[in-house]
Amino acid sequence: MLLPAWLFALRDTLRAGALAPAEALGPITVLTELSHVCETLLAGRAGPNDADRKSITAELRAARGTIGPRAAQAIGPTLDTFVRETTATRLETAQGARSVKLALDALGPRVVAPEASAAAWDDVVAAFADPDVDVDICEQRMMVLRELCEARGHGWWALGLPHVLSDVISDTMLGAVWAGVMDESLLTDPRDQAGMDEEVRLAACRRMVAEDGERDDVVVWLRFEHAYVDGWQRVGPVEFFHAGMFPDGLRAGGGLAGMPGYEPPAELHDPRFTGRWPEDHRADPGTEHAVLARVRLPDIYVEQARRRARDLVTAVIEVASELSQWELQSGEVLYTEKNGASGSFFADPKQLERNRTRVQSVDDPTRDGLARLDPGLVTRLAADDPAAFEAVEDARWVIAVARSPSAAQRVALGTRALERSLGAARAQGERWPDGVRRYLRAPWLHCAIGMWLEVLAHHAIVGAALTHGRDSASAEAVVGSERGTAARSPRSVDVRGLASLASGRPLDEIISAGLMEHRQVRVGLAVLSDPTAAARWLATRERRFDVLLARAERCRNGVIHGQRPTEGALNTVDGFVADLGRIVARDSVRTAASGLEPLAVLEGWRVGIVEAKARLDAGDGPVEALFLNPCARGDDFEGSTVGEP
Repeated sequence: MLLPAWLFALRDTLRAGALAPAEALGPITVLTELSHVCETLLAGRAGPNDADRKSITAELRAARGTIGPRAAQAIGPTLDTFVRETTATRLETAQGARSVKLALDALGPRVVAPEASAAAWDDVVAAFADPDVDVDICEQRMMVLRELCEARGHGWWALGLPHVLSDVISDTMLGAVWAGVMDESLLTDPRDQAGMDEEVRLAACRRMVAEDGERDDVVVWLRFEHAYVDGWQRVGPVEFFHAGMFPDGLRAGGGLAGMPGYEPPAELHDPRFTGRWPEDHRADPGTEHAVLARVRLPDIYVEQARRRARDLVTAVIEVASELSQWELQSGEVLYTEKNGASGSFFADPKQLERNRTRVQSVDDPTRDGLARLDPGLVTRLAADDPAAFEAVEDARWVIAVARSPSAAQRVALGTRALERSLGAARAQGERWPDGVRRYLRAPWLHCAIGMWLEVLAHHAIVGAALTHGRDSASAEAVVGSERGTAARSPRSVDVRGLASLASGRPLDEIISAGLMEHRQVRVGLAVLSDPTAAARWLATRERRFDVLLARAERCRNGVIHGQRPTEGALNTVDGFVADLGRIVARDSVRTAASGLEPLAVLEGWRVGIVEAKARLDAGDGPVEALFLNPCARGDDFEGSTVGEP
């Protein structure tokens, strides 16, 4: 590695998109949700219930914990005062909501000030530079930096600010141009090393995260397939064009000339714009049934224009006709008078997804699924057995929910399914989350255990490869990494071998200290060897489940009652709710096939976790007490997303 291990880890975490533990929400996300709650109450609508009020204020305190000491100092004492004074009681009434909103309005500018972003960068550097700081802290510091930068107009995506910062950290010639230490006219090979000192690179990154994102008047072009308009239509700032007329028919004197209110797009005269389009665009036979949408967004953060335009045209089409068959394509072309055009070509998102997920027929898991399917269940299903029919309906519901187009819909529908499926075992006075917590936390934990072992083994192999080169055969042998056909044979981890990874020599000799993999494996080895550490690890996962469950309920209620849950909160519980639905569906199928009492297996897993915790408290070794539990591998939950990122 040309970079020090910690700086390599920082750069790769930037490129990965600032991951963080699923239960962690950033401060901007929580403050935005609080603002939505206040606006709901001030508008005279029903506010959150008691459980949701307690949940969001607990999230506020947790989000404060993700902010590093330097960023907190830069924001000032107003932050801690706001956290302390914002209680669940204040969110009961419009009067209380008004006081919270006033405090929010005073706090907001301090949180997104340039000084706060620069200090957040300092927190990131300090966390990564200290090899003893755990992964969760590093990722939380990066999450805070991301939110502060996004709030001030930067794009945190593959070609956005992280790409620029990565180039600077990597000391490339292009990075030197970004950093302002080299004139662009001297640029030869962008990937050549520039020779900047580490301090210069870090200072340049600090300066860039403190700058505001660029604002400009932006035009965004998008494309719909299976769509048609008679030449041109305008709805406010959105124009729709028949794709076959582009570009000549849209210019002055073209086929649209003389239409009332029509003005040719100015960018059609700029070769920087027209050069972004394929030469054969007009010859494409698909243009006969395609529409181009042009969205003009004045004085907007340039990095946010793509998303804003896409959301706007989607809403326009959905409101215009609930029966619309128009299909918005991926990709867009963005234009500003200052910088010209940028973007990507259009493509069918469904085809892209099929290409991404397609496997060879021999690797498709359906064959193994058919082999595991109980013939008796199919026989009873053919005979219209009610229990078998209900089991299949539960499974189909999970599939239907997964195909819903938005996270808000998936969370609302998924939690409704949990409420229905677990209702028979809910005591009087209990709410649906109580049943979920009792019957689904244990199987979720079992699955998380199995996935954590997989990820820990992966970190060990990757860390050894980064430290010693691509030949990681020795590390693979230790963790039992041999894999058969990917879709048919799940990776087998030798848990005892993994636990003894550093028994013969220090971990620092196997994986370089400072790497994220070193931090992950260091914590993992402690969990596998120390009952107290394992008990803490298990308690952390239980808290993760409880936080995500409370957040899922809050988001579900927000969707139903119009309280506008944030996208950040919805995204953290989307996969969580899907996993719980999958567990319930497979338990229904198992029950119908075996004749067991409904939820009996889930109750057995709950008892198993209780017994494992008792063994850890008694000082038994974690490998035997917890990680070699027959249910711990999570094999029954193919496709789950729980566990570690």
